[in-house]
Amino acid sequence: MADFLLGYPSSAIGAQGVPTAAFRSSNIAGYAQDTWKLNRKLTLNLGLRYEFYGPPTDKWGKAAIYNLPTNTYQVGSWPADYRNFGPRIGFSYALGENTVIRSGFGLYYNTEPYQFLMYMVEYPPVYVLQSITSTIANPVPVANIFPAHPTASGLSPETMGQRMPTPYVEQWNFSNGISVSSIPSARGCSPPWLTSATARITSRCASTRTRRSRRLIPRT
Repeated sequence: MADFLLGYPSSAIGAQGVPTAAFRSSNIAGYAQDTWKLNRKLTLNLGLRYEFYGPPTDKWGKAAIYNLPTNTYQVGSWPADYRNFGPRIGFSYALGENTVIRSGFGLYYNTEPYQFLMYMVEYPPVYVLQSITSTIANPVPVANIFPAHPTASGLSPETMGQRMPTPYVEQWNFSNGISVSSIPSARGCSPPWLTSATARITSRCASTRTRRSRRLIPRT
């Protein structure tokens, strides 16, 4: 705190420039899918989807990616990924008259979040980001904390990878279903929820039916 009040901060981060760009990209997708009922118990569902997400390009030509081996920025984007095949597999099988199992698997692709593309324009001279750290032995006053022509050690550039595989997620599920039978409701009774209680409830409902009695009228 004392160093700050005296005008000698221990560290500081500052930036200069306008990191704007006009990104464009092309996306193409298509799929084929069908269902086969192999027999009365087994149903199979197969499909294949292909998606192409073109790498983003800057209309103004400012976006670039850092090349670590050459220690330079290369204007442009990363190579396109043409391997985005997404299979779809599903089936249902009837174990009995009231029990069915179902399962499925799918591979789903998506594009990189567009907010990540700002890292392609945050490099010198388009955008100069400086990170300075001073010591007690060599303090730097606030007025001179950011040099006009910083050296490479004082820069903190950001970038994207030279190769960006399309992000994807694998999804699968498994479930089983049991059919619960019911009987028509009688007066004063509700349909049963459990098949094991059907006989008992049926007899109870039958006993609650109203019987009409006849009244004999004597002859006059």
